[in-house]
Amino acid sequence: MKQIKFLINLLPVAVMAAMSWVVFQQWQSSQLATRLDYDNPNPPLPTGLSPEPKNSRQAEVINVQSGDTLTVMLNGRQESIRFCGINAPKGE
Repeated sequence: MKQIKFLINLLPVAVMAAMSWVVFQQWQSSQLATRLDYDNPNPPLPTGLSPEPKNSRQAEVINVQSGDTLTVMLNGRQESIRFCGINAPKGE
């Protein structure tokens, strides 16, 4: 009889320990997901999280004049693109 009472009194502690273990495992897996992977520094970006930009167009880069100016082929025409806020010298 004493053993049954002991097990009944131990039951809430066992349930709390099991719940704590589950919460810890979920926390640990979320920490691993945000940790840097030094073996793969450029992991693929997640897909399906944001919609396609409405005004995006693909263009082929033909020439790089400097670090902030490109010449691209867009719809059969050469276009020059200059990025704002970037101060990059011309490469060698």
